[in-house]
Amino acid sequence: MTLSLACLKRVTTAVSNTRFSAVRDEVIIVGKSVCRPATPRKGLSFFMIFFLPTLRNCALVGAIFLSLHVTEAKAATFTVTSTADSGSGSLRQAILDANASAGADIINFALPSNSRIELTSAGGGASALVLSGDVTLEGPGAEVLTVQRSATQGTPDFSVLAVSSGVTAEIRGLTISNGRNASHAITIPSGDGGGAPGTTYYPGGGLVNQGTLALENCVVRGNAARGGYRTSGGYGGGIYSTGTLSLDGCTFSANTALRGGAIYGAATITNCTFSGNSASGNSSGAGHGGAVYILGNSTITNSTITNCTFSGNSAEAFASSVFNISQSTVTVSNSIFSDSAGVALQTTGTFNDGGYNLARGNGDGLLKAATDKLGVEPGLGALGYYGGSTPTLPLQKGSPAIDAGDTTLETDQRGLPRPYGGADDIGAFERQTAGTPSITSVGLTPTTPRTDDALTAVVTATDINNDPLTFTYSWLRTRNGKTTRLAETSGTLTTEGDIVILGDVIEVTVVASNGTFESA
Repeated sequence: MTLSLACLKRVTTAVSNTRFSAVRDEVIIVGKSVCRPATPRKGLSFFMIFFLPTLRNCALVGAIFLSLHVTEAKAATFTVTSTADSGSGSLRQAILDANASAGADIINFALPSNSRIELTSAGGGASALVLSGDVTLEGPGAEVLTVQRSATQGTPDFSVLAVSSGVTAEIRGLTISNGRNASHAITIPSGDGGGAPGTTYYPGGGLVNQGTLALENCVVRGNAARGGYRTSGGYGGGIYSTGTLSLDGCTFSANTALRGGAIYGAATITNCTFSGNSASGNSSGAGHGGAVYILGNSTITNSTITNCTFSGNSAEAFASSVFNISQSTVTVSNSIFSDSAGVALQTTGTFNDGGYNLARGNGDGLLKAATDKLGVEPGLGALGYYGGSTPTLPLQKGSPAIDAGDTTLETDQRGLPRPYGGADDIGAFERQTAGTPSITSVGLTPTTPRTDDALTAVVTATDINNDPLTFTYSWLRTRNGKTTRLAETSGTLTTEGDIVILGDVIEVTVVASNGTFESA
């Protein structure tokens, strides 16, 4: 990436996305950064013909035609144009409109990048936004849109979203954050027939699902479900589900609950990352399932976990990663369990080892397939953005998870191809060994220099595998139409003396290397 600076005298320019201006005394720096790097209808007609013969020649004297045309309800599209909690163009209003509309509607977003919708009130219940009709929420990407309960002091507690019973909903490309399960006052009975005031809590911190919910390429972060007197209120910090739930390409981080820090309920979970979720408490069933607490019901008994990565989750009682209760069956394959403390997996139901799993511990007596890797460090990097719209835990060079899996999935959580190399990688991340680093921005500091100030290049770069990067710098000066390469090769250019004077144009070119490949 190349950044050009022109040193001018007594000039002002407008600030825009590709230009910046800053003035100190009589010197202004003007810079420019250049990067290379219709619903079908169904018809039904009925024809009724009556023949009335005459006495003479049986001629047709009358015919009656009746046509009935039945059409399907046409889906409507509602666009969110405002980050306000309510009113025209808001997400709340779009959901209200979709709920009132027939058909499976679509809600999309026309908002600036990095928008945050702050919800300040519940929608008449325990959740702020209730989906009571079939709908798809088509977000622009979890990294650029967050829907959250407001962090402003005094905001009541409520979950962010709820899917009603009988409703089919798809939610894609957004972050759900800071949900808190609501509570209400009750009277706790005592042995003498009296009672004492108490509090009970609704379940679900971030989302509550009673219908059919598909969550794709979303982030569920920083939600909480607290417990109360004889209730399921402390269940499902991220999601509480009694319906049908499928999760694909999602990241759950820093969610907390008594049971199921990230998820409570039966689910199909594919290409997902669970990091830093927790289940607190150590009595009466609390502290179970730091990341996932699987509980089936009379119609949903089977759950699957495929190509997922668990790291840094915790539970005060049982199962830092996954707890599976008695009436439930769970099948786990191609997944990494890297929680550092306690038992990662526990079941009182049926646990099927689908093979190709990797665990830091001994598999807790549940991982027994010949293709499993037990007692090994998975070699994970820090949670972050390494391509795609959701944060992931990258596999570092030499990770035993590389080329050690076997899956039918064609992409990893980021949407990058599987397999890359000899075989599939275990977990949600497929290491792309030929990844080329990318420089996303180059700036100079100070932003308002004098002519004798040193200029330092500030570089933002990413590597798809999170490999460490080194940088090389090349400085060019153009003075009176003549371009000269300066001797400096570090990231800081000393401008003392006549190295840089008013009217000079300074260019810096930065190249990033991961030891194998360089940025363009």
